[in-house]
Amino acid sequence: MEARAPASTRRRTLASTASIIALGGALLAFTGEAAADVDALAPLQPTLGFTVFVERDARVVSNENDGSLALGGDLSIPQEANYNVGNNNDGRWTAQGEARPTALYVGGSVAFGGGTVKVLHGNYAHIVNGTGARVMPNGGITHVRPSNEGFGSIDIHTEQPAASVLGPVANSIDFRGAFATMRRSSVAIGRCEANIETRNANGALTDWSGDNLNVFLRVTAGSTRVLNLTSAQLRKIQTITFVEGMPADASLLINVTDWTTGEWQAPNYSGIGFDQASRIMINFPVATELTLTPNSASVEGTIFAPHANVTIDSRSNVEGAVVVGQLAHIGGGEIHDAPFVPKISCISPEEPRTPEEPRTPEEPRTPEQPRTPEQPRAPEQPRTADTPPAASPPASESRTPTGRGGVKGVTGSGGRRPKAAARIAGTVGCVKDAAQARVSGRQIRSVAFLLNGRALKTVRVGGRQVAALRIPAARLVTGSNTLTARVAFTRASGARAKTLRLSFVRCASGAVEPAYTG
Repeated sequence: MEARAPASTRRRTLASTASIIALGGALLAFTGEAAADVDALAPLQPTLGFTVFVERDARVVSNENDGSLALGGDLSIPQEANYNVGNNNDGRWTAQGEARPTALYVGGSVAFGGGTVKVLHGNYAHIVNGTGARVMPNGGITHVRPSNEGFGSIDIHTEQPAASVLGPVANSIDFRGAFATMRRSSVAIGRCEANIETRNANGALTDWSGDNLNVFLRVTAGSTRVLNLTSAQLRKIQTITFVEGMPADASLLINVTDWTTGEWQAPNYSGIGFDQASRIMINFPVATELTLTPNSASVEGTIFAPHANVTIDSRSNVEGAVVVGQLAHIGGGEIHDAPFVPKISCISPEEPRTPEEPRTPEEPRTPEQPRTPEQPRAPEQPRTADTPPAASPPASESRTPTGRGGVKGVTGSGGRRPKAAARIAGTVGCVKDAAQARVSGRQIRSVAFLLNGRALKTVRVGGRQVAALRIPAARLVTGSNTLTARVAFTRASGARAKTLRLSFVRCASGAVEPAYTG
């Protein structure tokens, strides 16, 4: 007996392979205080507990994912595929009304190429768009096969009700919303200030001038330990030794904020293993492509690259979780279920890191306001009439709405001034046509914009308290770009200058914006 997908469900929830790579110039705007401290952020919460969580399409060949897999697009099973899902663990997500958890969730359809995917350990599977598929229960195994009598199958090794396999479920997964949230989280934790550093065997700081480096890391107990590396540094590490392992209450965030594309041969991890993997995260906030090479060692920790097309071509394992834009698992290694568990708390470094603030004596330069000694000149008023000098203060109050330091609430109305604040919104990810930024807030006097450390434009902010900027893609460098906004507040606010930042990349040629339907 077989069940076919009802016609009403034969539509995609995400655009298919034609819109493979994300972000072509899309404004993935995030608002809020840039450079704010991160407090108790759970970056993997939107994954609903899936070991591997993919926004778009996935192709699986070998070997296995012993946890669970959810993807928003199509699942490709080529002829050479022999792949297992859920063989060691129950899934953590259950479709509404069902008794068994789900280890395989496909938000699009299945492209059968002749290979096989097995769903094990009594877990269920769900394929939202069942077009081209049929369900055939047989002897305790529920088979999903191509409806055109072609080759290939998904074999669910339990008696899942045939009617529940194809089509949407009541509590369907919102991949678009989940990845919007995780991209913001990736950027936020990518701003965390480093609080540990790598060293050599003698205890001196690592000299990064060489290659194939053995580096040593001492992770202490307490809140999140943050190690910030450049992509060049990450590629140079051959072995990373955890001196004295990792305390039971320690967690480690490794940020690689300038990785855009390329290959990574993962280093050996010494002193830790699977038991510590659920407390390690490697964050690639602006990566659009990453390939784990065949000779990689096992990765201990979650790979968090919510923009990226990721190819796992490694013969070794990934022990953690994998959160990516698109996935190919082809190398023969395994994915072992150990998603990152801790909440991340950290301090953002932007403001302290800005020793330009002392340079910002544009504020003392604001003695255009002391020029407001039109107040002493106010004795001309008695000349016009026998008006007592007491009549002059109202005139000066309305003349100096921004006030002078030390003048109490000179606003013209006697009210308290709102607290100074500034925030930035704008482009994050891959820029196709132009990057945009918008600084807004209260008590802002001026905003100086810099691109990759070079001055672009200074905007004097008026009553609207908004400074906007558009940067054509032609002005961006290939790879990662950083836009810095140095905000000077009014002298009356008493606030120190503030530095806000956005990071984005110039799109590789051929990148297209993802299209969504349905």
